[in-house]
Amino acid sequence: MRKIAIIVSVLLLMSLQSFSLPSSKVNNYTPHPPIIIEGNDDFTPENGVIGGNGTKENPYIIEGWEINASGEWHGITIKDTTAYAVIRKCYIHNAGCAILIKNASNIIIQNLITEFNNFGISIIISKNIYVENCYTESIYVDTDENCSIKNCHILHSIQIIESVKSSIINNFIGKGLLIKGLKQEHFFHNILNNTAINGSILYYVNKSNVKVKENAAQIFIIGCKNFEISMNSSNVMVAVEMIYSSNISIINSGFYGKMAWASVFGVNSSNIFISNSKFKNNGCSIFFHAVSNFEIKNSYFAFYESGLVAELSKNGIVRDCTFENGEFGLEFYLCRHIAIKHCNIHDNE
Repeated sequence: MRKIAIIVSVLLLMSLQSFSLPSSKVNNYTPHPPIIIEGNDDFTPENGVIGGNGTKENPYIIEGWEINASGEWHGITIKDTTAYAVIRKCYIHNAGCAILIKNASNIIIQNLITEFNNFGISIIISKNIYVENCYTESIYVDTDENCSIKNCHILHSIQIIESVKSSIINNFIGKGLLIKGLKQEHFFHNILNNTAINGSILYYVNKSNVKVKENAAQIFIIGCKNFEISMNSSNVMVAVEMIYSSNISIINSGFYGKMAWASVFGVNSSNIFISNSKFKNNGCSIFFHAVSNFEIKNSYFAFYESGLVAELSKNGIVRDCTFENGEFGLEFYLCRHIAIKHCNIHDNE
């Protein structure tokens, strides 16, 4: 246990040393009330603009402000704009969500600190949004195109929902990534050199015949086949995410702590094999959507909200597993040809 604590401390120290961020304690910011910009005409000095004319060559500049958003939901809101703008070197605190970008384009957010907020940065129905060298609680990307997040320290997570062409590069992301969508294109992004609290974030696209035997925090397998995974992970958004993939084996693995979504998350995939693995203290241990031909065997599940949830899936077998001391052991919705054999299921609510 002492060795693990030392390793985690070193990872945290390395992540902090990798970024050159402003500090609210050493920089002088000028107080400013929350900023609300709803349309290009609202880029005015009253709304914190200190220069620029909104062109690509000379963007509007919002810089140097401390925004105490106590009692307000957002510190900075930018909606329904197309003008080029840069938000930089600001300190935003005590908001519900520090920054909201909605139905906007061509916004750069740089060298920002947000803290003591419920959420950090939300980017919704927007395109060409760039976030660089920021320290923030979380980043939420929903229905966006060409969103880039680089060199940031993110305390909780990045969520990418129904978005395309995202770039997530060289970030520390405490609880890691979660990618969700309705179409295949929602899962194909440029994701490289990111780490979470307990290890690296590995992202594979269109790869085959790969063995992963390192203690990565997260593994994303998109459009892949013939993977063998052995890992230990804890307290991230999702440990293994398999999308449009086939012939994936997860063996001799451990998944601990409450994953925000699921320990193992599979969508539109086939021939999934999980064996000799432990799932403990998870929210949802395994979640399958439209997965066919899966087998889960010789595995242990305990202290979960849901042990296994499968929907719109078929041809699955769960055998020689233990599900105990949880809320819901196994849940199947609109599934076909599911077999449960020789399992020990007890003390569930």
